[in-house]
Amino acid sequence: MSKLERTFDVELRSLDGESNVVEGIAAVTEQPAMVDWYREVIDRNAFNDTDMSDVVLNFNHNDDYLLAGTRNGSAELWVDDNGLNIRASIIDTTQGKDVMKLVRSRLISKMSFRFVVDRDGQEWRTAEDGVEERRITKIAKLYDTSLVVFPAYPTTAVYARSADSLAEEHKALMER
Repeated sequence: MSKLERTFDVELRSLDGESNVVEGIAAVTEQPAMVDWYREVIDRNAFNDTDMSDVVLNFNHNDDYLLAGTRNGSAELWVDDNGLNIRASIIDTTQGKDVMKLVRSRLISKMSFRFVVDRDGQEWRTAEDGVEERRITKIAKLYDTSLVVFPAYPTTAVYARSADSLAEEHKALMER
């Protein structure tokens, strides 16, 4: 395995303006982003067989800002065609309350994840525009998802939504 790494991307939502539940996309697949001096793309199959057995939700990848986790069931992860998704109930601590206020105010509007790429899980090439491109094809271990202030992927977004709008959206989906 190679070094511990992190990358950024999100669409995060508060399911209820007063609740402590957030939902988002911590990593979007098949969307290039500039990371340092190279462009990075996460392959849509990179999460196949990834060890997600003990993943936490932090603020800014700071382990002192533990907000939720899969170990106690306060966070749930799944992968779909868009990427790595998370739904979490932020733990009712002073830090958790503060972070939720920042999410609702849209001062925190991005996500990230910390991971290790499998030994043979990346491909490098020079793209037609001359930029070095790294394609991550296999992630061995996922350590955290994180609410972040400054992501590497600038196209991410976070939304706070009321329980009423979520119920209306669910009802519309069920009627289809």
